[in-house]
Amino acid sequence: LQEGPLSLTRISLPLKAAAKQVPDEAVKGIRYVLGTYSTRFPIRQTDRNQNILLASTRIDGTVLMPGESFSFNGVVGKRTVKDGFREAPVFVNGRHDTGVGGGICQVSSTLYNAVLLSDLKIVRRQNHSIPVAYVPLGRDATVDFGNIDFAFQNSTGEPIALASKFEKGRLTFSVLGSSPDIKNVKIVAEHLESWSHEEKVVVDKSLRPGVRRIVDKGGRGHRVAVYRLVSQPGQKERREKLGTSVYRGGPRIVAVGPPAEATAPPLAGQAN
Repeated sequence: LQEGPLSLTRISLPLKAAAKQVPDEAVKGIRYVLGTYSTRFPIRQTDRNQNILLASTRIDGTVLMPGESFSFNGVVGKRTVKDGFREAPVFVNGRHDTGVGGGICQVSSTLYNAVLLSDLKIVRRQNHSIPVAYVPLGRDATVDFGNIDFAFQNSTGEPIALASKFEKGRLTFSVLGSSPDIKNVKIVAEHLESWSHEEKVVVDKSLRPGVRRIVDKGGRGHRVAVYRLVSQPGQKERREKLGTSVYRGGPRIVAVGPPAEATAPPLAGQAN
């Protein structure tokens, strides 16, 4: 796959229609890469990687007609054990936790960046409560079935298709169109503010006195504005503000063992 203003790479993939009936002629014409983006993940996290593979496979081959919108939750569906999703690390209210479908947000974030580079219209997108490691600040898209969705619209005048590629430690999404892309799309971020949190200490009676254990590593807070710059031959560069992302972050939480019980001094005349 190639990324750039003159991306003429052709890809063959099985295509499936989304909500609308797609004419065969339209499907046959979808062969040019409009935008592509990759993220990496640790190969040792097998349960999380299974979730990434399952969600990306459900999206692969989706076709959108001009003006049609894509809903991540609508296509991927509810994340349940019955449907093959596994329990893996997730973020909940600024804390590290586990939940069924952990890792799904890397899929939505990777797709979000491919969509941005394809100059498509973003309908709904929300950032995480704390920064994620796989994309830069301001370029993530969190999802939560029934609560938070990622959605975009095919704002081109032609049918487009979504293609995913799952490799060892690497996920790639590409948006394919019917005409060569002559646009140059850049995503830039303006870091507006950062802040830290005080360490939070909690007592854990299961620990020995003086022992410390990190419960949650927490993270700094950030506020970032992100812009999309689009240029093409013969036209003035278009600067579009995508929004401001606020990452609340959270305190570093440390559990400590209870203090040792003080030994009472012996009474007068009492032998030790």
